[in-house]
Amino acid sequence: MNSNGYDQGPWNSNGYMNQQNGYGAPIQGAPYPYDQYRQSQPYYQQPQMQQPQQPYIDAQGCMQPQMQQPQQYMEAQAPVKPKPNKAAMIISYIISGAGSIVLFASIFLFCAFMVPQLFGIKPYAVMTGSMEPNFPVGCLVYVQDVDPGELKVDDVITFDRTVPGQGSSIITHRIAQTNPTEREFITKGDANESNDPQHVSYDSVIGKVVLGVPLVGYLALSADSWDGKVAMIAIIFGAMILCLVGDQIRRQARKAARKKAAVGWAQ
Repeated sequence: MNSNGYDQGPWNSNGYMNQQNGYGAPIQGAPYPYDQYRQSQPYYQQPQMQQPQQPYIDAQGCMQPQMQQPQQYMEAQAPVKPKPNKAAMIISYIISGAGSIVLFASIFLFCAFMVPQLFGIKPYAVMTGSMEPNFPVGCLVYVQDVDPGELKVDDVITFDRTVPGQGSSIITHRIAQTNPTEREFITKGDANESNDPQHVSYDSVIGKVVLGVPLVGYLALSADSWDGKVAMIAIIFGAMILCLVGDQIRRQARKAARKKAAVGWAQ
């Protein structure tokens, strides 16, 4: 028993277990539980429990549970896509557009003038207004080689007309009458009021007109001469250079914009 008259059992006055009673080694922090004069200490420390959040009353008078505020995160802003200089881009598109138009026109003219000849179709330019409005001045007509005996009235033919003292010329007129016995045609221009005074023999017929493209005949005449061929080659190379220059300006403008954006992010 202790000084207060209580049986302390296996504990001594210091709060340790008595080794002589067979209870093992002393246990630190285990006081005598029956000693009312000593300040009692817990056998173990209780974990600190989180206090529940108090409910609150909303504007309608209803009790609502206190919701835990969500944790705020700092959102990283997505990098802004660099914008190249607007004026430089407009200039580059103008230069490239001009080069592309000239290049396309040159390629179109080459194809319109050269490719049909691979299939036996010859292009000719209309230089007078005798066949207007169907084939106006500057129209490019495509003439296909045919058997003159198969031609009929209203067919448009191209033929070689030789005038004494004036030389020969290529004419495109419409057949007004046929004379198979004499192997010749009587032709007439659509814009003329009367038939041609000179008949066209079968041997003078170059072919039948199968297609007409307005205004292309002027370009075809220019490209048909030697000077025109040299000029056409120079124009094609110039158009290619314009396209390359416009593309290079766009590349430099985009590169400068990316560099400026990278410097801004670094700061």
